[in-house]
Amino acid sequence: MKQLSLFIFLLLLSWGMEIQLLSYYFEDLTAERHLHLFLGMSGTLLYLIPILIILFYLSRKLSVSFPFILLALFVGWSIAAPLSMEVNTWVDGQLQQILSADIYQAWIDTFSAPFAEEFLKASTGIWVLFLLKEKRLSAAMLVGAASGLGFQLAEDMYYIAGESYLDVNNTYPELINRLSGALASHWLYTSIVVVGIMWLIQTHFKPKSILPYIYVLAPIALHFFWNSPFNVSQSIFSPISATLSAITLYLGCHVYQHVILANPFDK
Repeated sequence: MKQLSLFIFLLLLSWGMEIQLLSYYFEDLTAERHLHLFLGMSGTLLYLIPILIILFYLSRKLSVSFPFILLALFVGWSIAAPLSMEVNTWVDGQLQQILSADIYQAWIDTFSAPFAEEFLKASTGIWVLFLLKEKRLSAAMLVGAASGLGFQLAEDMYYIAGESYLDVNNTYPELINRLSGALASHWLYTSIVVVGIMWLIQTHFKPKSILPYIYVLAPIALHFFWNSPFNVSQSIFSPISATLSAITLYLGCHVYQHVILANPFDK
């Protein structure tokens, strides 16, 4: 069974890597336009490098192998992201048939992405943990963060590339748009969810605390409201997105302080 799981893992990894790389190439663009596109996508390094430094520091502090974290990042980029795209596309097609045009346009990102993406990001993170026989919550926090970070990187690069393809002048506005929400985004969502799921698994879904259920459900709810029509502002400052980001950051700190440092299962 383990060999079959490993083969499926490698198959999805190979498929996803091909899908991802091909999505950054457009036959009708000149070399100069492609260079502009890649320069725009490289702007994601502005959050990627600082977050990786944080994960590296925590991996040393919590005795978690950093190569495992890098593997989870690659898996999030090459498996969770393309699978989520396929699932979202399928769900979008089904919803388009049953919803009115106005409701579909307003709510489509809300109905599919929070559920499909959080499930797939967490699943790939947990898959890495089980393949490496790692059950500590400290490892779950960091591997989950890396899996979500890989997904976040793939999603941001996809949107930046798409906008750059449509109009080169859209490249940097879209980059700024992606950077604006990067601090409290997929990497924290997945970290929190994976900790919650691993906590439930280790207690055979009979925890003495309500915390693991909060950790699993809260990021889905936050993602839901982030994508919803409620999170729309006509001004530069958006109180709803700021509040959602603050809650996400608070939950991330809560996981670290009250679960990881308390170390309930790692002893």
